Amino acid sequence: MPAAIDPIIKQRVIAEYLQGVSRDTIAADNGIGTGMVSNIIDDWKKGVQDSDYESIRELSVYCKKQGVTLNVLGFLNETKYLHSELDKYK
Repeated sequence: MPAAIDPIIKQRVIAEYLQGVSRDTIAADNGIGTGMVSNIIDDWKKGVQDSDYESIRELSVYCKKQGVTLNVLGFLNETKYLHSELDKYK
């Protein structure tokens, strides 16, 4: 029986996956095989019910291609919301 994967490695794999990092890069970053990366992601997907994780990943990949982090995107979204709220007082 293979050794259990450290939960911290699993968390890093999922985080990188959601950030749009390729399977090969995730494997290299975490010192595990690409098959293990796929298994960790598949197991995680099974545990996530009624969630649109693929849309989150697509958004993350798009932002990455544009050179924008999700934190910056969230900040910009909040800023836009605050501006719209302030516009109500004009």
